[in-house]
Formats: sequence, C-alpha cells, structure tokens
Amino acid sequence: MTRRAGNHFYTVDFLDKASDLLTPYHIAKKKIPCIDESGQRVVPQANNGIKLEQFIFDCFPHSKSFACAEVPVSRHALCLNVSAPPGRPRGRVRAC
Repeated sequence: MTRRAGNHFYTVDFLDKASDLLTPYHIAKKKIPCIDESGQRVVPQANNGIKLEQFIFDCFPHSKSFACAEVPVSRHALCLNVSAPPGRPRGRVRAC
C-alpha cells in the first residue's frame, strides 16, 4: 500500500479569494452514531449515512502558481498524531 502525506502552504490573499469559490461537494459514506427507538446511543458497524465534504485541494486549479513534491515518508512518521485535540499529547503513535 502506498501512503502519502502532504502539507499545503497558502498566501493570505489566496485564502481570501478561495473562500469565495464554489468548490464541489464530495460524498463520504460514514458510520454515523445515532439514537435508537429506546433512546440508546448506537454506534453502527456499517456505513449508515453520508456526509457532504469539501476539500481545500479543490481550490488548487484557481491558484496562480502551484507546485507539488513527493518525498519519501516512513510509516512511523505517517502514524504520528500531529493534530491531536486539546488536552491530548502530540506525537502519540497510533496503530496504522
């Protein structure tokens, strides 16, 4: 399996312009927790709904300049949780 990691860098001017773009929605099938008839929370085992998502990379074609570089990344580096929620330590390794 090929794994990819990416960083995106933008100017403030571009982000200001990108916020006005009409970018497409993408359908993502998800396991969405819900409440059953008895009021109990249910965490589904299979996808039970969809979410409409938008991605920042959909604005790339609207940039004046764009560059992409592919660099080797170790499996360990890809598994580091660098965007941990508040209160949780960064750099915590999760199973990949």
